Amino acid sequence: MPVQSSTQLTVKENLEVALGKAKLEKMALAVFENKEWDDIKDSRVWKLSGGQKQRLGIIRSFGAKQTVVFMDEPTNNLDKSSRRKVVEFILKYQKDKSVIVVSHDQAFMDMLNIDTTFEVREEGQLHGRSQRILLSINDE
Repeated sequence: MPVQSSTQLTVKENLEVALGKAKLEKMALAVFENKEWDDIKDSRVWKLSGGQKQRLGIIRSFGAKQTVVFMDEPTNNLDKSSRRKVVEFILKYQKDKSVIVVSHDQAFMDMLNIDTTFEVREEGQLHGRSQRILLSINDE
């Protein structure tokens, strides 16, 4: 059987690749509303909106075999309600992972209770912009 591109898979098949069947529905429903999930789970990934693709990627990043999760601007294309669900998802599923989040979204970072900051430097010059990062170290 030929290998399919991730965009040719349905949303549900796409998540099965990353998560396996056991966690798929539970993790999807942590980010998508029931009706939205029912509407999109059998759709092709390329048909999703930008926000739906963003949330799908966030769920995939917490896949079964991932121990380190890097998230760069995870709230792009998300409305306030979706952002809140993503925060709840990250806080719930970070416990056995090392998670690094980079974001300019101050409200999102505040919801994650992130304290650690670092300054952005380019070629040795401080640009005065501050980034905050969530680092959850795996205790194993």
